Amino acid sequence: MTKRGRPTDYSDELADEFCRRVAGGRSTLSVCADLEMPSDTTVYRWRQEKPEFRDKLAQAREERMEAYADRMMALGSRVVDEADFDPQRCNAAVNAIDKAARLQQPKQRLELTGKDGGAIQTESASSRDLAKAVALLMSKGLKVDGGS
Repeated sequence: MTKRGRPTDYSDELADEFCRRVAGGRSTLSVCADLEMPSDTTVYRWRQEKPEFRDKLAQAREERMEAYADRMMALGSRVVDEADFDPQRCNAAVNAIDKAARLQQPKQRLELTGKDGGAIQTESASSRDLAKAVALLMSKGLKVDGGS
């Protein structure tokens, strides 16, 4: 009897094909919509349980960013090379590709702790040292609450 439905069992071949599609410029959810590919729930489970899949997917996402850059460069070249190509349409396409690329980047998480995983102690820090620390955190895109 032939097994029916979406694949749920992990295999290197299936993971490689999944990641190949992501590297080609597709989102994880887009690839999951293909009937021969695992569902998003299965992919998220694989990411948690399979370090090798997590690594392959991270590499595929980096390659996808290169694919996006190539698409934007190709559009830019068409504007320069083709007299009848509309630069406003090109700009809109580049902006859409750029936004998709930014939205599909994995979230970066940062956890700050003090000695032995406890709270960060600040009582011996000068105002200048605290200002430097806040400036560093803000330069990394973190929001700093003034406390009140």
